Parts: sequence; structure tokens; C-alpha cells
Amino acid sequence: ADLEGDGIVGANFVPKVILTADCVPIVLLGKDKHVVIHAGWRGLASRILVKTAEVFSNAGSQNQNLRAWVGPHIQQSSFEVSEDVEQQLLASVKNPNPRLAQQTTPGKSLVDLHALALRQLMEGGVSLASIIDLPLDTKTDPRMHSHRRDQAQAGRQLSFILRK
Repeated sequence: ADLEGDGIVGANFVPKVILTADCVPIVLLGKDKHVVIHAGWRGLASRILVKTAEVFSNAGSQNQNLRAWVGPHIQQSSFEVSEDVEQQLLASVKNPNPRLAQQTTPGKSLVDLHALALRQLMEGGVSLASIIDLPLDTKTDPRMHSHRRDQAQAGRQLSFILRK
């Protein structure tokens, strides 16, 4: 069945897949479960990664055992947003670093979704050493699909997991 949402959590033996074009695809693996997350700016603004790590923790998986994979997504040099979106994103992490957003013109900034995703994973208890990261820019890399670059003609990247 086709379902819409920002994450799919379940037992390890059940395969899960998400589609992204510029959003941050994340696979989070716990002891007994794993999740595939589609983290767009709204999901990151709502702290989806911290909340997901808490779900694992509350279900009995120890956060120190969590591992994460962060796939290709739009990078800071390509992700220009309005000031209100910037503020929502910066509020999603504790003690936001000024480098997370760089003003380009009045009311517009380049925001670092990559750094925000890593910060949220770490705030959720995932150690930096347990994160595998592929920071390719979907907008500038012609091998990747990008909604910002290709609009309605954009394809999608598949991110999936299946564990035995």
C-alpha cells in the first residue's frame, strides 16, 4: 500500500522505503527495529529526528546502540529559504550555531539542513561515530534528483532498508 508520512518504523525483517528529491533521507537502526525517515524542512523544524530517537529509547532500544545513515540531500549552498523558515529550523536544535544560516539577501538565508540533521541525531542520543553520512548536494549533482532544480520533472531517490 502507498502511504504518505515522514517515517516508517517497524520490525527489522519488514522492508521499508522512502522517496526523496531534496529532503534528507535517514535510516535509523536500533536493536530490534529500524526506521526510514523523510526529513524535509518541516520535519526537521518539528524535531523529527530527536522524537524518533526517543521512540526507540522508550521502546527499549538503548540510544547508544542506535546507528544512522544520512543520504544525499540539498546542501546549504543550494537551500535558500525565507526568514520565517530559517527561524523555525534554527529553533529545532539547542544552541544553534550562527553558521547554520547565512543571510544572502534581506529576508533570505542559506540554511544547513545537513548540520541540523546531524545535530538532531546527536541530541537524540546517536553518537557522531555511529552516523554514516553521504552529503551530496541533490541540486548541483546531476546524478541526483532535485525538485528545486527540475521542478515537476524531478524524479526521486529511493532510500530503503531490509535487515535479516
